[in-house]
Amino acid sequence: MNNNSLLYNMRSLDYEEVKGPALRPGLVYRSALPLFQEEPEMIRILQAHGVKTIIDLRTDEEKSEHCYSEAMLSRFEIMSVPLDSFTSVRRPDDDYSDYMNPLHHIFQECRTGISRVFSILQARESYPVLFHCFAGRDRAGVIAALLLDVMGFNKDTIVQDYMLSPGAKATNIKQLFAEIQRMGGATEYLQQEVGLTSQQIDQVRSNLLVR
Repeated sequence: MNNNSLLYNMRSLDYEEVKGPALRPGLVYRSALPLFQEEPEMIRILQAHGVKTIIDLRTDEEKSEHCYSEAMLSRFEIMSVPLDSFTSVRRPDDDYSDYMNPLHHIFQECRTGISRVFSILQARESYPVLFHCFAGRDRAGVIAALLLDVMGFNKDTIVQDYMLSPGAKATNIKQLFAEIQRMGGATEYLQQEVGLTSQQIDQVRSNLLVR
């Protein structure tokens, strides 16, 4: 879902495949930094979609430039989970022509943050959840790709979701998907590299899957 009435680059991960998995609508959203929008409108949109928990994937440096107000902090559970890959390797406005370097970094050096994201998704009381980075494309794209792969969605759905983001490049999402597959798939990576248990992953699936 991509709707101009929503926050910039915001969409619900409510995908459904024929004879495949289907996600419960209105539970997980991804977006760019919500602070791009005027605060009253931003709050109105988030509340209209029932958002309860916001996962902020930005670094501390980024947050010092654009921070959440007391009004936002009082209305939503804002969880800081910095994934520094794409900002430490390249600045957010770069084209990421060398995409594998930041991908390797995020999968190897940001495992604690990825674990934290999935721990939040494991808790039923977290929902509905919105996760975002700066542009809502790359760090948010990694989390979305891992989540969709864990849920059992195929490559076409994962690529389709990534390509909805402004500035998205098909070569980048192909590399991202290939890297996940090289690691044995998202479930294997989350269990063997991140340290999640099969029970934790099954709980995320139970929270989100219709089938």
